[in-house]
Amino acid sequence: MNATVECQQCLLGLAAEGRCPFTSIRVRAGSLVQAQGVLPDRVAFVKDGLLTLSSVNTDGAERDFAIRGPGAAIGLEGVNDEVSSAEVHALTDARLCVLSTPQFKAWLGPDRSPAKAALSLALAEGSRWRSDHDWRQGPCLERVAKLLLSCPEDGFKGLGVEQKQQMARLLGMRPETFSRCLKKLETRGAIGAKTLRVRDRGLLEAAANAPA
Repeated sequence: MNATVECQQCLLGLAAEGRCPFTSIRVRAGSLVQAQGVLPDRVAFVKDGLLTLSSVNTDGAERDFAIRGPGAAIGLEGVNDEVSSAEVHALTDARLCVLSTPQFKAWLGPDRSPAKAALSLALAEGSRWRSDHDWRQGPCLERVAKLLLSCPEDGFKGLGVEQKQQMARLLGMRPETFSRCLKKLETRGAIGAKTLRVRDRGLLEAAANAPA
């Protein structure tokens, strides 16, 4: 697909009405795309490839980890003059469309434009969401319960060992610990352990908000 046709099918290209200010660049696997704790100097949209997002706490321990692919936006915090909450690396070779933060702000329009207001609201909500879903804080059982509350209540079909291991890693615990927590929640009648189907949301919420 050539760039002209691709841009005509891209959200940014459509918004720019054929005059897209973004520049397409390629980054190699392992490259640092955005450092944690610094003010982003550019906004990047992933066109193809995969990026990893990770954040560390004050002790240097990894707290969060995520993977982003095509359509993801990196560096939007800079619009609100906020530092990046995550370190971003290219997991694979990737192609990004980038624009400096000042140019991106100008492209959005005046400070009181609807576009800037909507983006600021979205960024604020995203910040609250990250705070609400800090999976690696608190006792193990509490962390597992919080994760399950965000999952489909009818559970997962075909949930296997590998998927449970991924969930355990997300929560920062060993698979064996994750399995023991699932068993405790099953024994209490909160979930069905095989598919993690929620049986009693009240019991699950109680486990997620247990006093320290």
